[in-house]
Amino acid sequence: MIMPIPSDKRIPESHSSHSGRKLRFFICLIIYAVLVGWFLYWPYTGDGDSALHYLNIREASVNPVAMLHPWARPLFVLVMLLPAMAGVVALHAFAAGLSVLLVWQTMRLADDLEIPNSTLAGPLVIMQPLAFALASDFMTEIPMALGIVLAIRLWSAHRRTASCILVSLLPLVRPEGFILASAWGIIVLVTPTPGSAWRARLLQCLCLGVGLASWTLASWVLAGNPLYWLDSWSWPASSYESYGQGSLFYHVEQWPKYCGEFLFVLFVVGLPWSVRFSMRLPWIVWALVLGVHSFLWWQGLFASLGLMRILVTTSPITALVCLHGWNAFGRFASRAGMSRRKRKLSATVILVIAGFIPLQQYYAVPEHHRCHVIRQVANFIREHHLLESRPRFFAGDEILIAELDFPPSSNLPVPNIWGRTEQLRLLAGLPQGTVGVWDNQRGEMWREVRIKDFPKIGYEIIHRVDQTIRIFYFGLLMPSSRIERQHYVVLRKVSFPGVVSPDLKEE
Repeated sequence: MIMPIPSDKRIPESHSSHSGRKLRFFICLIIYAVLVGWFLYWPYTGDGDSALHYLNIREASVNPVAMLHPWARPLFVLVMLLPAMAGVVALHAFAAGLSVLLVWQTMRLADDLEIPNSTLAGPLVIMQPLAFALASDFMTEIPMALGIVLAIRLWSAHRRTASCILVSLLPLVRPEGFILASAWGIIVLVTPTPGSAWRARLLQCLCLGVGLASWTLASWVLAGNPLYWLDSWSWPASSYESYGQGSLFYHVEQWPKYCGEFLFVLFVVGLPWSVRFSMRLPWIVWALVLGVHSFLWWQGLFASLGLMRILVTTSPITALVCLHGWNAFGRFASRAGMSRRKRKLSATVILVIAGFIPLQQYYAVPEHHRCHVIRQVANFIREHHLLESRPRFFAGDEILIAELDFPPSSNLPVPNIWGRTEQLRLLAGLPQGTVGVWDNQRGEMWREVRIKDFPKIGYEIIHRVDQTIRIFYFGLLMPSSRIERQHYVVLRKVSFPGVVSPDLKEE
């Protein structure tokens, strides 16, 4: 069992030892089992990008251009493509496997940095609430974190050309990769090397362009435009003003919530201990990601939204800092005279309690509960054979399209449009017999069309599912509770008003 250590002089557990490998394998097996059980009960997180990524990955199987758009993340789509063809469950299982690989590689990174109790670094990744929330989801943060860990490990092992090639691929996973690739170029130039190694530096700098060159070539071959990846970006950078902006220090202010009470304490305690030469590269990466997104949110650029889940990309580095904090507490307990047996028991109890924190915080997010009511709606549609005649279909929440398993490139689902007037005009113009699902969550909040609007544009409500969510958050500092009511209706087009009345547009 992992426990606090008595001093810095203790040698980190060896990954090469049989007992060390067995313990790590057992930990990874438990984490994978938890993630599988979790996604079987919570099949969709409710995050808007998650379902859209899944649908985009499936679309790429029949239309490769769909993976070239910057939002699609080409390498992410390529990696997830095969399991996505087997369905939602298979892709969940694959994503969970990537998270377990991230856990393992974080342990190995802690070994490389000679941090005592390095095995604990892996669980400290999954104990970050937002990292756990994304651990089996169809999002890009975990694959990006895995790429970052591998790039750091390759650089630390002096396999710098390989590290540069890997970093060059990170822009194809998430846009932070552009910043990291630039930073790697500077690191290549300033890192002391023998005087005759200028050719190696030149090669490494050239290797940092491999990913972008591949993306450009694929755009040329598949889309007929080598700059498709650039032309299809969200230009201008401030084009999403409705997404808002905030304080330059927003992410720092939200950091305690990101970590949760337990890990935040470890992070604060471990902060001074982790500021050492061996941690310079991890800290550079962590600070760059935090700094870039702080600036984007402050200036309201590129629809940054101030999302804290973006910092999951640096979750392994956060875990290393927390591990330093754990070891600091271990030294304190040892010097205070606590026996080895008591330290071992205390460590076990603390880790078990801490392991439940991300589960409880996941439960405390209302949007995570939508998957249950969505499945009820989807089951109603299947049981009553509403799609047998292949009518047009629309949904305010794209999770319904994923759950009903429409084939890639199907022309039956109707894409939504931003803006109330345009969305109403689209829905009013659909043919009779069209089936749809609308809700008071994403449908009303994102599309600005309410359930009560549909009878006015020719629809009847044929089924309704209501769900009341009572959320209890058992935070140590700020316990709270709230109630949210979620309403989903199944609709069918029965008349054709032709136009949307001006009064309805203005409501």
